[in-house]
Amino acid sequence: MEKKEEIRDWIRKKLNELSEEEREEKSKKIKDNLLNHLFFKKSKNIFIYLSFQKEVDTFSIIQDSLKIGKNILVPWTKDENNIVPVILENLDELEKGMWGIFEPSKKILFPKEDIELIILPGVAFDRKGNRLGRGKGFYDRFLNSISPDKKKIALAYSFQIVDFLPRDSHDVPVDEIITENGKIIKS
Repeated sequence: MEKKEEIRDWIRKKLNELSEEEREEKSKKIKDNLLNHLFFKKSKNIFIYLSFQKEVDTFSIIQDSLKIGKNILVPWTKDENNIVPVILENLDELEKGMWGIFEPSKKILFPKEDIELIILPGVAFDRKGNRLGRGKGFYDRFLNSISPDKKKIALAYSFQIVDFLPRDSHDVPVDEIITENGKIIKS
């Protein structure tokens, strides 16, 4: 499976086979692994995606993070090319945005340079931290616009880890991947 679209198709098929019960069970294990992560514990300003379709559920992560006083920042699709971090104060203030993905109804911008931890989605990952997204490049453009030393953690089901991903020059790898089986630190 060398081509990105072939990998996306294969993973989408696996995601569609995932029952809602399996998704909830795996997402809870991933959440527990993330909340116990040392870097998560020490970070105050956390940028995290709002889960969509069968992605690892982030809504319970966000809810628990808000309860313990974290500043939660989520992507706002500002235009057809860019996402920007906005503050999410509670989950009740969400509305569907571009592409049908939730975003806050109030757009309170947050400075990128003050983000401490970035939690990313992806379709597939390899053990070198390479990430395959949905193909629109939003997260790669975002990651290329911030300091490369920001900690980047991806959330994924273990079947989303593949042996090899093709990488383009603009692709930004993650530092770690957290699955239901624990964390994978890029090799």
